[in-house]
Amino acid sequence: MTPLPGSAEPSTEPTNNSRPDDTFSPDSISNTSHYGSFSSTSRSDSISRLNGDPLLGILPTAADADRPWLVWYSPDERIEFTGHVLSMWAAKTAGLLSAEAGGRPRVHVALEPGWRALTWCLGTWLAGGRALMGPAALLDAARADEPDVSVADRQEALIPHAEVQVLVPRASLATGWDGDLPPLVLDGVADVMPHPDTFAPVRTGADRTALTLATGGGAVDIGRDELAGAAVSAAPSARAVLVRSPDAAGAVRAVLAAWAGGATAVLLDAAAPDSLARTAARQEGAVALAPQPVETATGNPS
Repeated sequence: MTPLPGSAEPSTEPTNNSRPDDTFSPDSISNTSHYGSFSSTSRSDSISRLNGDPLLGILPTAADADRPWLVWYSPDERIEFTGHVLSMWAAKTAGLLSAEAGGRPRVHVALEPGWRALTWCLGTWLAGGRALMGPAALLDAARADEPDVSVADRQEALIPHAEVQVLVPRASLATGWDGDLPPLVLDGVADVMPHPDTFAPVRTGADRTALTLATGGGAVDIGRDELAGAAVSAAPSARAVLVRSPDAAGAVRAVLAAWAGGATAVLLDAAAPDSLARTAARQEGAVALAPQPVETATGNPS
């Protein structure tokens, strides 16, 4: 759990700052000083090509325990994550993907915008893989590569012919799937947790596809170098960035841009009302980030 100032050593769980009675009051959120002093020098200034891969230079590591990298807001909770905690979730996810699907997996991520969708993308990239995002029907119509793994928060969103299928609970702090899992389907929390807290990134070329987006106009492939470059280009000069997107792919790209600029990403539930967005921006000192355009398919290597 990401600690509040003066609390104990973190575990792999995030800090939930919801009220004890589970009634969320936006104005009751304390404007904590977790961010420390913000420097206008962006993280992009020091992003290195770790193993020749600029995307890895943006992602959090176990050493990033000094401040929140992500703050999640929904109508009934506020949860914050240090980079250290996010890196552990990413490592555990990468461990499961590698164990179940091998190296460089193609992972269909059909989750609502939120921290779990983010960590599944992070784990996929640590494993050298590609995240496929968008409705299964659009991916199929666009003739995108078949996924090795399909991850969703409801059974009907899974791609049935994926070799590995995973169901992830929607509740932020759930410790496992609520109810009986279909045969051979993995639990996206309980089956992830036993994996190690660290994972050695799989070496892969910077031009390999990191993200495939299914749109009405077809499938758009974005390489690791291109994804990192777009994040650096969009990186704001701010201590915190408000991320509000109707889809998980847009949210993930905006979070990467915040991190490339050395900022905390303040991620909103897609169902969050405008009043909560205003409160989150005020309490966290967050600025809005313009959405990144989706270009035409680039034809990156798979």
